[in-house]
Amino acid sequence: YFGNSNNFIIPTDFSKKDFNIKYKLNMDKRGLYKIGPISMSGQDSFNLTGNNILFDDYQEILVYPKIYNISRFSPGGVGFIGYEALSSDFISPIGDDFYSLREYVSGDDLRKIHWKSTAKTSTLMIRKVDDATISRVAVIVDGFRGSHLGDGKESTFEYLISAAATIVNYFAKNNYRVRIVVSGDRLCVIPFDDASRNYHRIMEVFAKCEPTGNISPDIIISKELDTLPTGSNIVFLTTSFNTDWLDKLKRIKRRGQMRIALVLVEGETFLPMSEVLYKQKMTMLSGFLAKIYGSGISVCLLRKGCDIKSSLEGIKSDK
Repeated sequence: YFGNSNNFIIPTDFSKKDFNIKYKLNMDKRGLYKIGPISMSGQDSFNLTGNNILFDDYQEILVYPKIYNISRFSPGGVGFIGYEALSSDFISPIGDDFYSLREYVSGDDLRKIHWKSTAKTSTLMIRKVDDATISRVAVIVDGFRGSHLGDGKESTFEYLISAAATIVNYFAKNNYRVRIVVSGDRLCVIPFDDASRNYHRIMEVFAKCEPTGNISPDIIISKELDTLPTGSNIVFLTTSFNTDWLDKLKRIKRRGQMRIALVLVEGETFLPMSEVLYKQKMTMLSGFLAKIYGSGISVCLLRKGCDIKSSLEGIKSDK
């Protein structure tokens, strides 16, 4: 075995004996990993004869984004809407009176099995929450190619995707109907549905998408303006300080009782810059945030090296 490479020495005539090979594959970043095909070659001790075998097969492994287990989603700021409210008025309290029952279907969340009814009927029964008691949230992820900075895991898009996956994971545990819009290497839209039912489909999109989209955030918001049903709420994740999409969000908010939360990654923190330039950028950010707060939009700020979990929960961090 040669260090960290995937090359091995087999001290035998491997064409006539069985053996096992094990190695570790480092998959520390989300995405689709392809393992294989495997090529093997061997020769005798005197280098007189050789043998080559190609195992023309491979396996794919999908790695989800980094997900944090948050107990609440609470962006702060003057426009604070309490996604504390996500554990109070934003979600209607759900008791057994709000549930209807149906038979279990493959893929259903096992946590929703109603065991008393299952015991009575000898059939797995699932609790189904009436639509009126479920909040609808559109989660919009900005993957516009001109918006993101940094490389690898320490890039604005990786922070954004990790935050989006964490928020959806929270919604899935709290009976939300979620719509997903990702403008990555291709525009992907997953219509409103139970977040837990669509969980793996959503995570697959988050795992594979890249920030190479050609649709700007303001165009995405405009499209949502025409499609979102009344009573929907929005979580918009971006790095863009563009007032065009902000104006579109204001228009959506004026349509009715709609909560809007913004997860904003500070791209400047992912680049080296002088202290003077950094202060100038922070002054611009302060002016931009003032416009957002004046609109009653809640904001969660993420920067390089921050505690994403604490930031999404609205808990102050020392970092």
